[in-house]
Amino acid sequence: METAEGVRAVTDYNGYVRPSRLPHVVTMNNAHSTHFTDMIEPEILLALRGWSTAGLLRHNVVVKDLRVRNVPTNQYPVGTGVGHGNSIFVFEAASMCITHISHVHRRLSDDQLLDLGLIDVALVAVDGAVTMTHAELFKALDHLKPRIIVPMHLISSSAVSHFVQLAQASYPVKYHDSDTIMLASQTLPMRPEVLFLKGR
Repeated sequence: METAEGVRAVTDYNGYVRPSRLPHVVTMNNAHSTHFTDMIEPEILLALRGWSTAGLLRHNVVVKDLRVRNVPTNQYPVGTGVGHGNSIFVFEAASMCITHISHVHRRLSDDQLLDLGLIDVALVAVDGAVTMTHAELFKALDHLKPRIIVPMHLISSSAVSHFVQLAQASYPVKYHDSDTIMLASQTLPMRPEVLFLKGR
């Protein structure tokens, strides 16, 4: 993401898939090997982790016109002793809220949904197996009411097809011709839609 004032943020930063331009802020939702790194370039201003073994970890930082906050979730079943091993990160800029609904492995609680608030753009995992089920995902989306839903975590074609089939009951499904998109609050679609970005 890049804001109007030039602040660059990368979510789900893992160190081996690197952006072409160095970000100012990186977030890592959990400590899975493909979702984080300890090798952070020293030029990166902020590296925000979404997990802690010492209890809830809260971020709420502002860099110029970008605010980044997190909603801690527990990606593991209660009683495993893992603790809060995951966060959903929310990026606020230009009167928009963009959230990365990351490796959440079970239904979002009412408190977590309330903490997230209303979302304009939701980046959502649609595998339906490794992360929350499609039914749990659509329940969360019904509550959050994003104007644009961007699918990610496209593990298998069958999972994507199933997601699209279910999504079409409530949302138009569109395909963008680029892997980047420019967004403004004034030009967000009036009706919520699913928007696949072109893969690299």
